[in-house]
Amino acid sequence: MHDLLVKTKLKNEIERGKLLEAKVKSEIGELVSAEAVKNAMFAKGRIIRDGIMNIPDHVSSLIATISDASQIHEILSKEIREVLTELSRDD
Repeated sequence: MHDLLVKTKLKNEIERGKLLEAKVKSEIGELVSAEAVKNAMFAKGRIIRDGIMNIPDHVSSLIATISDASQIHEILSKEIREVLTELSRDD
């Protein structure tokens, strides 16, 4: 019986220590909530989607007059890089 009580107290202390560690990490910014991560990922996903969906609007009239495939490739690559650069910003 005594061993069970000691084990239970030890387990409780370990759990209390884990909670305290998580609280400290949260307060110093090393631990974030799952909801904050979901919101950030959703925002980044919108940047990707919006950026990709806007590429045709940005370049269609320009590339319609170009017959050189390498120039078209260069223009499209530039637009894609701009979307990726926007994504990589730490907002």
